[in-house]
Amino acid sequence: MDVAGSVAVVTGASAGIGWATARALAREGATVVASARRIERLEELVGAIQGAGGDALAIPCDVSEWSQVQALAGRVRDTYGRCDILVNNAGVPGGGSFAELSLEQIERVVRTNYLGVLYGTKAFLPMMLAAGKGHVVNVASLAGRFAVPGASVYSSTKHAVVAFSEALYYELEPRGVLVTTVNPGLVATETFPHRDAIERGRRVMKPEDVSRAILEVVKRGIAPERSVPRWLASLQAFRLLAPPLYKFGLRQVVKRAMKPTLSRHPDPSDLRRDGEEAFTSLVQNEVKKRGPVITYAFSRNPRDDFVEVIKEAAEADDRIRLAAVLRPDSHSYQAFLILYVTTRKEGRDLAHDLLGTQVSHENKMGTRGLKTM
Repeated sequence: MDVAGSVAVVTGASAGIGWATARALAREGATVVASARRIERLEELVGAIQGAGGDALAIPCDVSEWSQVQALAGRVRDTYGRCDILVNNAGVPGGGSFAELSLEQIERVVRTNYLGVLYGTKAFLPMMLAAGKGHVVNVASLAGRFAVPGASVYSSTKHAVVAFSEALYYELEPRGVLVTTVNPGLVATETFPHRDAIERGRRVMKPEDVSRAILEVVKRGIAPERSVPRWLASLQAFRLLAPPLYKFGLRQVVKRAMKPTLSRHPDPSDLRRDGEEAFTSLVQNEVKKRGPVITYAFSRNPRDDFVEVIKEAAEADDRIRLAAVLRPDSHSYQAFLILYVTTRKEGRDLAHDLLGTQVSHENKMGTRGLKTM
């Protein structure tokens, strides 16, 4: 496809791969519709594109909400009359033990990472079919080809995106519409910083590496799949031909680098969904399962290195858990420790070892649930 003069919609464009892809398409002459939840970031992106001589429009949208995706498609149709390229890129992390994930967390990951792709495709496909041409690019992950322990929900959503995209490609290719899954390996983004992998010397790509692959896919009409980097796709043969070695290797990779990560700057809208009400429910559930616990509040928006210390401690000691609650101002979050201890003294000693002077107050959790924070 000739990108110049096309209309391209990119979801999840407020950062990372989406941001880089929007810039790349604009440089090639596309009119870019940038969509995400954070309008201030979209406006910054559009300003950068227009400042470089490109054409772009910012439209906020939460892809997990069908009504908002419909409104996005309607706005594009009314403004431009068509959509030539759709990049379904929006996604959220979903790491952690399945047994410990709440239903709210599971539904959030599934609605954004999988249903968001279906919603976007469903909303924009009629314009492409009417024109007899178009290209849908669904950004999945190599986790959509290799089941990753410790990220079962996230991995399953990416597997679903890969399967959906491949099946849809064969449905739509005869009608002039291509569908491609782009499966990146480790990419350092705002949501997935992968600092643990970087520290271990593993190759972690930049968002621009993936945006170049997406641009190539669109320009050359590559479908139904492209891995980034391409050589990683060959590991699928290894899985089929030597299952025992594959299992052993995957376990080693998971131990060394594929740990759940925390966003560098949590999106307030994300934390609102897992805010105080969800935190209360989480603690009450833990009380039911394990008995009374104690929580300790500490600093707002703690430094990344400090959070990493707490996370490492939690991995080594099952008495420790880290949580966060959005503050009333909606611009910062309060970090909490949940400690599975039997006495206040044990809790104070453990908290002091971890937090030092950062402890602001403590709350005893019993069967009555969460006290005033």
